Amino acid sequence: MPTLAAGNKPTARSSALGFTLIELMVILVIMAMATAGVLFYIGDGQQAQLEREGQRLAALLESARHTSQTQGAAVTWQVRPGGFEFRGLNANGQVSIQPWLHPNTSTTDPQAQLILGPEPVMAPQQITLIDLSQPQHRLRISSDGLHPFAMRSEAP
Repeated sequence: MPTLAAGNKPTARSSALGFTLIELMVILVIMAMATAGVLFYIGDGQQAQLEREGQRLAALLESARHTSQTQGAAVTWQVRPGGFEFRGLNANGQVSIQPWLHPNTSTTDPQAQLILGPEPVMAPQQITLIDLSQPQHRLRISSDGLHPFAMRSEAP
């Protein structure tokens, strides 16, 4: 039986046997990682869209809250058709209207309004976002009045 010792040459039969077990295992690991990556990328598109909207809104609410405290004047947030508005952010009284990132985004309360500041501690407040194409997808953005606004998914 030939070995790979110095001076021995591999025969044609030994080099044509196929893949080794290690090579097959490496291929299986690469395929598993690629499949997992695709599954994570696909995810739940509607819920991910709502979460992006929630992250954006929570950041905007916190920014408006800090602006209110800095300026010493109340800032209000109110839902509007197709988006929402901030009142009191500008000293000249201009209204800042923002559209939703996705047209199917709305709130459970079409008259929702939040009052942000100027006091450092405010009353607990919350707003619930929904996806109109799939109403079971809900996301609550709330603050206990002391801590920043945060997102919480609501079970259907």
